[in-house]
Amino acid sequence: MGYKMIDAYKVLGISRDADENAIKKAFRKLAKQYHPDTCKEPHAEEKFKEVNEAQRILNNSQEKMKHDIENGYVQQPGNNPQSGFPFGDAGIEDFFGEMFGNQNPFHQHRRRQQHRPTVTVGIELTLEEIYSGVTKLLSLNNRQLEVDIPPGCENGESFLIEIGDTQVNLQVHERRHPTVRREGLDLYKEIRVPLDMAVIGGEVRFEILGAVKTVNIPPETGSHKTIRVRGAGITTNDNAGDLYLSVRIDINSSLVTKLRSRWA
Repeated sequence: MGYKMIDAYKVLGISRDADENAIKKAFRKLAKQYHPDTCKEPHAEEKFKEVNEAQRILNNSQEKMKHDIENGYVQQPGNNPQSGFPFGDAGIEDFFGEMFGNQNPFHQHRRRQQHRPTVTVGIELTLEEIYSGVTKLLSLNNRQLEVDIPPGCENGESFLIEIGDTQVNLQVHERRHPTVRREGLDLYKEIRVPLDMAVIGGEVRFEILGAVKTVNIPPETGSHKTIRVRGAGITTNDNAGDLYLSVRIDINSSLVTKLRSRWA
């Protein structure tokens, strides 16, 4: 399924015993670093594709086994003379066959693994859904399944789920938001601040991705100043991003009339 053979561990910069959280953390960091929309390096798009491919492989047990064999990390079953199984060329499967006949559990397990189909399904998520997490209803082969998508998933990230005898590789496609930009778990938004509040300071309420928040505006805040709100970005089980607010001064007509009357 990959566009070329890669070493997924080296691409993500992780060890072979890295757990799911370590894989996800490495993927998010590199996906943010090499995203074509923000990275101007010559080979950013190729790097981004490799990072996506690496996390897809390591999140699929069958693909991971195939990858480890191709890269020489493990040997194919039956090719290791030091394996400790004294069954000759027939191997362990024939040994179980002699014991169990047609009910050979080893053979049945291999048959299920080899013939289990994997279907890749794209799922489009809004930034609101990524911010809060969402439950999606999927339809596949006349079957329906509710899938819980956790907050903070990345564009291109994959989730492997099971529907009956079929493995479904869900690949996330993030829909671009008109007013909020994200980089990893961090969010960026523009807010309008009245001129008098920008001068003397105050508190502004604003809406972001369906949530209402407040931020303190320091006195003498100029236009285009960026206010950082720590921990107010996208929150996952083990991490939280920050929110960056770009201030725009709002000069309304009533305020202008008052100022003119004072200065007249």
